[in-house]
Amino acid sequence: MNNGERTITPVLRYHDPKGAAEWLCRALGFDHDHTSEGPDGQAQYISLRFGDCFVLICPAANSVLHHLMVQPAEVGGANTQMCYVTVQDLDAHSQRARAAGATIELDPEDDGAGGRFYLCRDPEGHLWSIGTRTHGQQRAAAKSSERSNTARQLAPVATVLLVLAGWLLYDTNYGTRSQTAEVEASSPPATSDLQLREAVADELARRIQAEMTTIETARKLEQEKTAGVRLKQELQQVQADLVQMRVAKIDAEGALADSRAALDAAEHALRAVTEARDAAERSSRAAADALALERARTKAAQDSQAVVLSKAAQLESALVAEKERRVKAEGEVTSLRERIGIAQPPPPAIPQATETASAPPEKRETASLVDSTADAAAPLPADAAKSGPTSPCALAIQGKVPFGRKGPSAWDPANVARLCRNAETSIEPAKCFDQLMRGQVDWGGSKVWMPSNALALCAGTRDASQTLNCFVKLVSADDTWRSAITRCRFK
Repeated sequence: MNNGERTITPVLRYHDPKGAAEWLCRALGFDHDHTSEGPDGQAQYISLRFGDCFVLICPAANSVLHHLMVQPAEVGGANTQMCYVTVQDLDAHSQRARAAGATIELDPEDDGAGGRFYLCRDPEGHLWSIGTRTHGQQRAAAKSSERSNTARQLAPVATVLLVLAGWLLYDTNYGTRSQTAEVEASSPPATSDLQLREAVADELARRIQAEMTTIETARKLEQEKTAGVRLKQELQQVQADLVQMRVAKIDAEGALADSRAALDAAEHALRAVTEARDAAERSSRAAADALALERARTKAAQDSQAVVLSKAAQLESALVAEKERRVKAEGEVTSLRERIGIAQPPPPAIPQATETASAPPEKRETASLVDSTADAAAPLPADAAKSGPTSPCALAIQGKVPFGRKGPSAWDPANVARLCRNAETSIEPAKCFDQLMRGQVDWGGSKVWMPSNALALCAGTRDASQTLNCFVKLVSADDTWRSAITRCRFK
């Protein structure tokens, strides 16, 4: 309770509350009263005392009032209010403030009402007015002075009355009685005079008792006043705590509102992420389905292509076997002719048009691999005699290199003569033909070579590696196999 009294407590906001409180105590003469700190050790508020008055120093940041108030530094040093402090020695106080770093805005001067004042600014820009006049306390001071003067005046009066009363009581009880005993023998009794003195003594005693009662009442009143001041101070502290609790409550409500807003934003973001994830999963499933369908189509196409290639390979093998049979038959005919002494005519050309037409479209190029160059014609009997079975080239072929992919290793002398023509002393034609039959060179559509085309490329070569490298290079450069054979033979 505050015994019906009402108070007002200024609240000042600083970016550095502790530093501001220390400066106010050092520069303006405040006394530290109480500091309330939060769990993090930061000051929630600092209570400073100046006489019987208090101010609260609070932090400017992290407060629900932050958006409702501004600091002087934020508005060019302007203030919307200031505190007035009463001191006795104005000049000494201004020098103390200046020495502590205060900015003196107005030097000490008369205030026009019988007092003096000066104006200064603290380190964070708050204005302080310091003067000698005490506003609003004249009546209370007068009443207090009147009570004090009354008590001081009553004290000597009470002392005199006590002395006088004691003398009267002594004279009445002892002196009067002795005189009465002496006079009773010679004069009549003075009863009326004795009664008068007793009445005066009684009146004096009554007045003394009344004055003593007044003094005791004044003493008790002073004690009650002291207790009232103490209760007032305690009330101010309670009010300061209540203000801080209200500020803390407002801060907590603001923090709760911020937390709820952050939670709502997080939930919204989570919903957006969930929707995006679901959309991505749907897109991924659609892409997976499309990929599976494409893979199925690709596999079906590959299976179909494999079937076509298999059939083409079978046809090619059959064609090669057929040609090998014809070559073998031609060789036998040639041998018979030699035995009976009949000149050997040129070997008949393989009917290219028939074979090409009978082959499937995918392998018509393979079926069209026939030698169309004049250099691949059958050698003359003189050439055949020159390429006899004892030349290095013939020895490297007969019985060692198969005539065809799966053909016999026994060669017809005419084909030996064709392969070794102009290179009878070299084994390079045999090496070239052997690599082609082993499938080591791709002619652009397959690695299976017809013997006639292998003869056309390798016949008369002096360097098998050079001839084959030339062919591979031209085919890789999109040249046709026919052109490559023509350009690379005899290398």
